[in-house]
Amino acid sequence: MAKRGSITINGGVFLLPKESLGYEYWDLGYFECDPALPDLRIYVDGDEDPTPSPIKLGASGATIDVKVEKLDGRTQTGITRASSLDTYLLRRERLYDGQRVPLDESILDSVLRFHSGQFRPSIVKKRYFKQHDPKGPIANPLRKDMGAISHNVVVHYDLEDGDRVVVSNKSKTFFERTIDATVQDRLDLEILADDSTALKYYCDCVHAGRPFYWVPNQGMPPVDTMP
Repeated sequence: MAKRGSITINGGVFLLPKESLGYEYWDLGYFECDPALPDLRIYVDGDEDPTPSPIKLGASGATIDVKVEKLDGRTQTGITRASSLDTYLLRRERLYDGQRVPLDESILDSVLRFHSGQFRPSIVKKRYFKQHDPKGPIANPLRKDMGAISHNVVVHYDLEDGDRVVVSNKSKTFFERTIDATVQDRLDLEILADDSTALKYYCDCVHAGRPFYWVPNQGMPPVDTMP
């Protein structure tokens, strides 16, 4: 029986796919939430599926695979994206008026690698950014209206009984669930970002030495490095 799956991404930095692989996967740079809070929440048929302890994705810099394994053991591959994602996903070059602003990937806590899914924007709304200097307060900081941008991204999946949804790296499985009769209609995951990660995404991992950084009001949207 066909069932639905989704992953809502609340924060992160979309990285360019590797040229040789095209859209066989898409990487997302990620910073963990506050240590006491989960990085991942699970919902089965609309109700949260409690876990014995908060799911933390770690800060080891490792690549974490987010994948659907079919009944025959193969990993489902292939990324598609709605055209509206290109319209509303915030790009760092636009935030910095056309400048190419490098990203230091070594500072990221981890990289989430999505092997498949249909990506679309979610919660598209207006957002203001403000100037920030980590060395100290800016006198009369400017604000920038970035217009309507995507604050979340949702990844959709078509699931069948026997499929297995897995979030893991080479040494640890953070989450896995086999689609069976316990999932009547849908399985939803939410990758979280909280206020503690705002400056990490928009300042800490951006090329050092800038006179100032553009940071959003709390409740940051994901950005990517695509030109």
